[in-house]
Amino acid sequence: MLENLRLYVVRGGTLLIAPGTKVKPEKFNRNLGLLLPGFLKKTAVEKIDPEKYLNPLLNNKFHPIFQELQSTAHGDLGDSRIYNYYIIDQQVPGRNANVIYSLSDGSALLLGEKMGRGMTMLWTAGLGGGWNSMVVHPVYPVFFIR
Repeated sequence: MLENLRLYVVRGGTLLIAPGTKVKPEKFNRNLGLLLPGFLKKTAVEKIDPEKYLNPLLNNKFHPIFQELQSTAHGDLGDSRIYNYYIIDQQVPGRNANVIYSLSDGSALLLGEKMGRGMTMLWTAGLGGGWNSMVVHPVYPVFFIR
């Protein structure tokens, strides 16, 4: 199955990989390493404090899709709060990942890497509302569809 996903990406597909909030990083890295633009190390915090959060920062503001996502008319993702995320241990050796979205402390929120004609992306903050407030922004589903 992993090889089929890799071929899908190489042939021009886009694959978003988003670990759940209870993932064991070692197992995740071992099982999906062929596709990952970076390895997970650990979560940033053990217990979420709603008063402590980071904000996402777009690293490529000139891409047309991201301009739409940063618009206040669409519920600007930059206003979101990230309460927890997986720290990236390192980029996968021999691969060339780029940080697409970072956090206000410089940590990676979304890594992307070209693979053949396609791209793999790694989202570090969980897709549900447990670790971030992005899910309440109208543009959130548009972000992942794009």
